[in-house]
Amino acid sequence: MGLEFYNQNKVITTDAEGSIITTHDGVSGESVDVLIYLKNDNESYYYTNIEVYPTDSETPDDTLGVYGTGWGIKLSAGERQPAQDEWDNILAGDVLSMPDIGTTDQADTSNYYPFWLRVTVPGNLPAQIKETMTLNWRGVTHMIGS
Repeated sequence: MGLEFYNQNKVITTDAEGSIITTHDGVSGESVDVLIYLKNDNESYYYTNIEVYPTDSETPDDTLGVYGTGWGIKLSAGERQPAQDEWDNILAGDVLSMPDIGTTDQADTSNYYPFWLRVTVPGNLPAQIKETMTLNWRGVTHMIGS
């Protein structure tokens, strides 16, 4: 193991394939906000330069405005849920920088690092369960003491 994503109950939040699953009422369109945590589960490593980013294998993020799909995935750091005007200043698909987890002397396996995931759904669609999103991370993995 290593860095893992957890839900607000601090239970690993992805399914066996790594997908984040959300449910949507597409009739009127909506945004669904989900609190997620990033946590280190490996006492042998610490992590620096961490970035979290979403991918969607079925519906790309709406980064093209009126020419886009209407779908969008946004990320925001912190435990406080962002206000609408804060979400408006975040672009769909943007990478989220996270703090370093652990140090050269000690792994940090007890803290949960919070961030919010917002999935925006266009209107005039049937209600559905969105299963094609994944959260990914990239960064530098270091062995403790190196």
